[in-house]
Amino acid sequence: MNTDPERLQKLIKDIEALGYSTGYGSSNPSAPNQQLWVYKNGQLRAKVSLMLANRVNTMFNGIGRNDQPLLELLVNFSTSL
Repeated sequence: MNTDPERLQKLIKDIEALGYSTGYGSSNPSAPNQQLWVYKNGQLRAKVSLMLANRVNTMFNGIGRNDQPLLELLVNFSTSL
């Protein structure tokens, strides 16, 4: 993981404060926990790469106006690195 653990924990707390949940995942089964996955009501909303300069991959299916604070949080986190 290339992300500072303290910054990552703050990001997780900020995400959870918005009413989302998080978990670790990966698109590569042989390299687990390379992404922070963000869920709302059990639906995957975004993936944050913990290896690639915190690039944010958003899953736009189902994202609505109510997700704007989450997207702003993730973009601000990513661009602050």
